[in-house]
Amino acid sequence: MERLILRSAAVCTRRPWWVVAIWIVLLAAALPFSGKAQGVLSSGGFDVPGSQSQQAIDYLNNQPGRGAYSFSFLVDAPTAAAAQARVAQVRAQVAARYPEIHFTTAPQDSPDGSTISFVGFASVDQNRSLTISRDLKTLVQRTDPPVRTFLLGPSANYATFQDITEQGLQRAELLSSPVILIVLLVLFGAVVAMLVPAALGALSVLITFALVYLVASHTEVSVYATTMVTMIGIGVAVDYSMFILARFREELLAGAPTDRAVATAMATSGTAVAFSGMTVIVSLASIWIVPVRAVQSMALAAIMVVTIAVLAAMTLLPAVLMLLGPRINALRIPGRKERPGREGFWMRWTRGVMRRPLLSALGAATLLIVLSLPALSMVTANRSLEQLPSSTDVRVGNVILTRQITGPGQGREGALTILVRPQDAGGSSPAAVAAQLRARLARDPLVQAATVEPAGPSQIVVGLLRVDPESSQAVDLLVPRVRSWVGDRGLVSGLSAFNHDLNTEVGDDLWKVMALVLGLSYLVLLMLLRSVLLPLKAVIMNLLSIGASYGVIVAVFQWGWFDWTGYHSLGHINTLNPALILAITFGLAMDYEVFLLSRIRERYEATGDNTRAVAEGLASSARTITSAAAIMTIVFASFVLTGVPAIKEIGLGLAVAIAVDATITRLVLVPSTMRLLGQWNWWLPGWLDRRLPHMAHDAPRRVASEAGD
Repeated sequence: MERLILRSAAVCTRRPWWVVAIWIVLLAAALPFSGKAQGVLSSGGFDVPGSQSQQAIDYLNNQPGRGAYSFSFLVDAPTAAAAQARVAQVRAQVAARYPEIHFTTAPQDSPDGSTISFVGFASVDQNRSLTISRDLKTLVQRTDPPVRTFLLGPSANYATFQDITEQGLQRAELLSSPVILIVLLVLFGAVVAMLVPAALGALSVLITFALVYLVASHTEVSVYATTMVTMIGIGVAVDYSMFILARFREELLAGAPTDRAVATAMATSGTAVAFSGMTVIVSLASIWIVPVRAVQSMALAAIMVVTIAVLAAMTLLPAVLMLLGPRINALRIPGRKERPGREGFWMRWTRGVMRRPLLSALGAATLLIVLSLPALSMVTANRSLEQLPSSTDVRVGNVILTRQITGPGQGREGALTILVRPQDAGGSSPAAVAAQLRARLARDPLVQAATVEPAGPSQIVVGLLRVDPESSQAVDLLVPRVRSWVGDRGLVSGLSAFNHDLNTEVGDDLWKVMALVLGLSYLVLLMLLRSVLLPLKAVIMNLLSIGASYGVIVAVFQWGWFDWTGYHSLGHINTLNPALILAITFGLAMDYEVFLLSRIRERYEATGDNTRAVAEGLASSARTITSAAAIMTIVFASFVLTGVPAIKEIGLGLAVAIAVDATITRLVLVPSTMRLLGQWNWWLPGWLDRRLPHMAHDAPRRVASEAGD
């Protein structure tokens, strides 16, 4: 890898203007498409293939005049006559615009008839249902009295959720961008050095947006892919550029000519960046175990932006550094000076930690374990309506619906259904089986009433709930209970069943994601560091950082420890977030691990002294790591202000994990444990050394004794 990077850097530095021109052409070609990505992305992709709820959706979508996806309307008027007139008008408007929507169920109304709820069904997919919901909202929704009309239901909920998320994404970008520039300016002390990482970050994101557009034009890609590109791309691209740029400036400061400074920076920090990118990519690729298309496409988008960031750091950055040379330090902050060989704060810190390694390690590990304890009580759920602010139209309309007509069960829209197909009847008629199931379902304490509806040759048992269909009572208790006695006589579906299937699928796959992330990351680090224990230690420490992250989001978003600030916790963590936080954090935290251990390994090769190598390696890289982590933390923390709890959880979880990893883990646990392990840090059995490919550079010298330690 090191030789490959050096050859690549040599080519780029011999023809730097050609390299810059190629990237400019790529950017120019990408710009027309990068702005179009949002228009081709899918709002759906959250279905669970093979689940009972998805089987029922597929079956009903194939029934003429029926359909599986619902569109719920609520009319609230001063009088029953005004309500009836508005209902007729809405149905006519919907029929004219979308004739595929069929109103096959009876409407529900309030005791005085002034509030009416009615539901239409269409044979569409999840993505199309959200597109129709957005259009219907513009077409028929009127939220001002005296006659109000609301579009409700899961599709309207998710559409509103996405709209709020997109607005929050724009706010996050506006908030984080100037702060990132300030951190870069403080780190490098020069405007030109500040602009180079920022420019590479923007370039990586813009080109990736164009790639997302191309991919989404041929297959389904979630609308949240752009969130992942922005959230991951800016931080990663800036970090990678910072690592190489910091080493380049260090070499210049030591008196090296420009070409040698570039070569040294690429051979050392460049190799670390390449392996960091590999680790991030394999961690994100592990999410593909979860068979939810939206999650997979978010991981794909993140993989693409990391790949572009690595390629830019490997090719464009050395060309730019060659062209700039010492001018990289132009436009300095007045009074700011850099002096080579300065011991500084970080050397004193490292020596202080390693003087009492056992105490330092125990203290840091204890703190991380305490932060992780709330994670043992984590409860996950997938609820869309309560994620939205109480002032949104769907929340206001739902309050009217539940108060005036349905109660908390939300009527037909929130009903639990049992689809009885001819093949499920076991020789009896679907109607006879449906009648038996209806009688049994009506006796359930969480069911208000049960009816039977025809659906082509099949029958649908409809159970109106007494509780919120997204509540734990409905999702975690009612659905498994009903499925246990229905058996193979029907497919249990509806909003509660869909959430149960999604929760179960993602929850069951989390351990697989974790196992794959841990295994692949260990192998990548094993090849880079050529040590058995260092990769193992890195994996364990990253798990502690992730555990602390889980613990904090549980305390904030599930237990409500910060509700006194005005934020209202929901009492659970979004179903998809633990897997996303695990894969993203593990990959990104490895960036700092790889960069730090590469510097330590470099010093160990030069000195053969473990203690000296740890002290010098950490002291020379700590400032860059903390600055890089500060940028990543700022990017993630800005997403806490998006307004949607599910995105806030990801932002806070990632921000905490990176902040903890770059401080407690990297600055205390790493030096203290490496001091305790001594020469065992570099132990590699001979048989493994012979079989392990040399993907980075020659293995470090292994010292037989603990001398000098």
